Amino acid sequence: MTVTPSDSPIAPVLHELNRLLTELRALLSEEQRHVGRRDVDALLPLLDQKSRLIRNVETLDAQRRGLVCDSGNQDTRKGMDAFLRLQADGPQLTTMWTDILSLLEECRALNESNGAIIHQSMAMNERMLNVFRGASADETTAYGPEGTRNSPRGSRNLGKA
Repeated sequence: MTVTPSDSPIAPVLHELNRLLTELRALLSEEQRHVGRRDVDALLPLLDQKSRLIRNVETLDAQRRGLVCDSGNQDTRKGMDAFLRLQADGPQLTTMWTDILSLLEECRALNESNGAIIHQSMAMNERMLNVFRGASADETTAYGPEGTRNSPRGSRNLGKA
């Protein structure tokens, strides 16, 4: 989205939030491709980028919240809407804010999807390990009273490397 320059103090914050969230969405999509292929080497640098982007988004959002609250509005959706209506370029900023909220939702959904893929992969790996330990793929590993892992019933060692 192209918006003309603004005198509003929130405009640069929203512009940068929009840019960072667009970058985060692209990174999460790339992360999803690598997670699906179990390409750990490609994922490691993405995790650093993801952390940096999230920290920057959080910093900008804190600035946004500060501007909204300093104007006498509450840090709520209604408060933000009221704050934006008071700006000279309120309609443009409101459109950008709506885009930001959509980007946030897309990022949340991608991140949850990536987490679900990772969780599924971990569960499958655990089932495979149980088979190698001599248990059925559906048996779960239990923990003893001291928190140590107990082998599943009837497990046997299939060999040592």
